[in-house]
Amino acid sequence: MYKNIPIEKKIEAVNKVLGGKPLLRVAKEYRVNRNSLHFWVKKAQKGIKKALILGKRGPRLTVGSFRRKESEIKEIRARCNKLKEEVKEVRLKAAEIRQNNNEPRPEKCPACGCEKSYKNGTYEISRQRLISLIKKTSATQFKVQQFICGYCARRLGFKLNNVILPNK
Repeated sequence: MYKNIPIEKKIEAVNKVLGGKPLLRVAKEYRVNRNSLHFWVKKAQKGIKKALILGKRGPRLTVGSFRRKESEIKEIRARCNKLKEEVKEVRLKAAEIRQNNNEPRPEKCPACGCEKSYKNGTYEISRQRLISLIKKTSATQFKVQQFICGYCARRLGFKLNNVILPNK
């Protein structure tokens, strides 16, 4: 049966074996298979050897590599600035479109104060509720645009003067 042994226990067992205690005794003490313990000891010895081998301490950086990195950073910053400018242009165009679009929208949500609202279908109002609008047209029903708050998802409506009149 497989047991999941904590890493601390494994380290203790490996230290006892490396300290000179017989592998079989340590395996019985920790109730693990001797092959597993032997594998842990071999793995620990490889790790110790790898850590203690003399060699390079890391990548050496030269003046040329610093200049290359600096030039890469400058290029990336330039690209970021271009993208920021594009985002500003797109936002300005979107604001223009919203202003030119004569659809009335709620200015902000009365519940949370969020200024973003999205279209959320229409509903119809009967003739009796819109007596003042009936004089302007002969339609029997009118559609009113509904909106939803972008933050709290609450439905936002309009007063009756913001009604979409049907085409004749």
